Amino acid sequence: MVAGSGARLGWLDYLLTAIGSMLAVYSAGMSIDTPAIGYFCGALIILGTLCSYGIRVLAGSSKLIRADGPIYAIAAIGAIVGAPALMTLLPSGGFPLQMAAAGGLCWMLVFGSFLSWGDSTLLFQAVPGIALFGLVGCYDTYRNVVFAFFGFLICLCTGFARAHGREMLRRAAESGYFDRAGIRFDPSAPEQSAELFDTIKKGPWRWVAGPEWALISALAIVLISLAGAPVIQSSVQGVAGFASIKMPVTKRNAAVSQALNQENTGSANIGQGPVTGLSGQPIYEAKLDRPRYLRLHSFIAYNGRGWTSRTGLSLDVLQAISDMALSQIKNPVTIDFQISPRVVTRFFALPGEFDMTDVTDARLFVNPDGGYESAEPIEIGHFLSGRSLEAKDPSDSLTTLHPMPSILQPYLDTQHEDQQVKDLALQVIKDGKNDREKAEAIMRSIAQHAKYNANVAATPPGADPVAHFLFDAKEGYCDVFASSMVLMARNAGIPARFVTGYLPEDQDSIDGLFIVRDKDYHAWAELFFKDVGWVVYDPTSIATMAEGGEVKVRSAGSLGAFWLTALLDGAIFGLLGGGVWLIMRARKKGPATETDRRDEVDDIYVSYARTLRSFTGRRRLLSETPSEYLAQTKVALNGAYDKAELLTRKFELLLYAPGNPTPDTVAELRSELRELKQMLRAEKKARKSPTPTEESTPSP
Repeated sequence: MVAGSGARLGWLDYLLTAIGSMLAVYSAGMSIDTPAIGYFCGALIILGTLCSYGIRVLAGSSKLIRADGPIYAIAAIGAIVGAPALMTLLPSGGFPLQMAAAGGLCWMLVFGSFLSWGDSTLLFQAVPGIALFGLVGCYDTYRNVVFAFFGFLICLCTGFARAHGREMLRRAAESGYFDRAGIRFDPSAPEQSAELFDTIKKGPWRWVAGPEWALISALAIVLISLAGAPVIQSSVQGVAGFASIKMPVTKRNAAVSQALNQENTGSANIGQGPVTGLSGQPIYEAKLDRPRYLRLHSFIAYNGRGWTSRTGLSLDVLQAISDMALSQIKNPVTIDFQISPRVVTRFFALPGEFDMTDVTDARLFVNPDGGYESAEPIEIGHFLSGRSLEAKDPSDSLTTLHPMPSILQPYLDTQHEDQQVKDLALQVIKDGKNDREKAEAIMRSIAQHAKYNANVAATPPGADPVAHFLFDAKEGYCDVFASSMVLMARNAGIPARFVTGYLPEDQDSIDGLFIVRDKDYHAWAELFFKDVGWVVYDPTSIATMAEGGEVKVRSAGSLGAFWLTALLDGAIFGLLGGGVWLIMRARKKGPATETDRRDEVDDIYVSYARTLRSFTGRRRLLSETPSEYLAQTKVALNGAYDKAELLTRKFELLLYAPGNPTPDTVAELRSELRELKQMLRAEKKARKSPTPTEESTPSP
């Protein structure tokens, strides 16, 4: 067979289908952090593709080839029905029960690779492939799936175009085209010559005879998606907020389970080695004024291996400690926040100290580890709002409480602390003039003693994690940094606790709305000071990063994964390059069409919706029309409502009515939006300015 001839079902067609199928099964394996599934199924697909190609070459004109459709259908049904039994053959036990459909689809691709002997069955391999990509996209656990899907799409379009060209060859013959041209065509032959296939490109069949336009279309989709994805994401989130789908439960180690806050064991082991399996999965959506430490759990007692909150303190005592921290804050400033879970959970990571009566969900209570827990699971999309307090300038406080209240005594316990750590603490604090200087000296000392390394080996059995970190390994993860800070601060007579939670990053913020991900899971120390309450001390934040010590997110960690990724990347870029070449060869351009200015109107509406959200604090829900969203913001808009209502009506007419807006209409719309923004800025400034009565009222 001629490899490049579209007239023949050749090895290039089989190669395209095999690459597309392998991209699908690899993405499915990566979605549960088990790349071995992708390697296993990919190897079987390669073997099956070679078998199918061999059968096609040896039996191309036999009746067996014509029976491939029914045989394929029987095998596909068998893959679905026998999925539970077949799952056990996959590495690591296959997919979890919640993802059994993915396992069945993988086996459909494997079985189909052995039975694809004609165009129809070869192309049908795309069906389970598309279904697999759909599942992986919904789970949102493998971030590179979009690139794999681009490669799959190009393979599919190219293969489909080649098959379509062969179909057009047959139809051209049936129309009598070849008879009129004096060219011989054998309708009984399974394959035709490349010359015959090229001939129809010269006649009226030229637009449907080759893969060029399919490749150009696929490349256009890829390029538009790559260039427009950030804009689309920003626009959609600005108008509709963050949509979410519940993630399947997958196998994870203890540290990752804590990061997903699905467990509350009352203990936290430290120095357990590198955390793997983090995928960047969203855990919360948090509206904050800036990146803040979001406390999830706090721990009191150190046992030589880690921390525990099971110290016998009652919930009333824990609530009293929280109330004491709140009452200690002098000159407080208020921090408004809003938290929404992106996974079903009972535990909330919240910023700072706050009065429980200021929280919108009455189901929340203080749990035994000092964190905040709901009496029942909170569903995805539920919003919890509140106001926390913090001291205006915590550095003004120089000392802790003297005398020390009895309820804070457990936060001074050093019973299981290693003697080396005690000696270091006493040496570091000897020159400190007050508690604040001692705490600062301790944090600097820890950062000088050790480097941050998220991939350091676990603490050896029998060794104290903090002592091993400070004096032997001299590298560690945030948990041992924070533990060192807590224990050494207690030696200075400062109450301290070990805290776990999240610290979101700036790049995960859109207009003050942070996406808190599992990779943001963090540990730090909190020290109790007079007049400010609990204060965050995070020695990790000033430590030097060890070479290669950054957190690895979804790393397969194997040479095989590296080469497979390189191969897939090469295939994708090769196909993209081929598409670019085809575009360069294109000789005809379609007639110019008038620009649809509704896209510009849509961009303006996105800016308008963001303006309303920034001013009112309320996002537009996916289910709300522009008018319904405006009605929900009427009270907050006050005097600017009439202008906003007029704008909303214009948006609805221009976006949904027939016809194309004129350039003057678009310009007028932009001008009116600027006027609305000026009105809202003036309204916001008026709210912040004190009234004459307030100015004359003396301060207490």
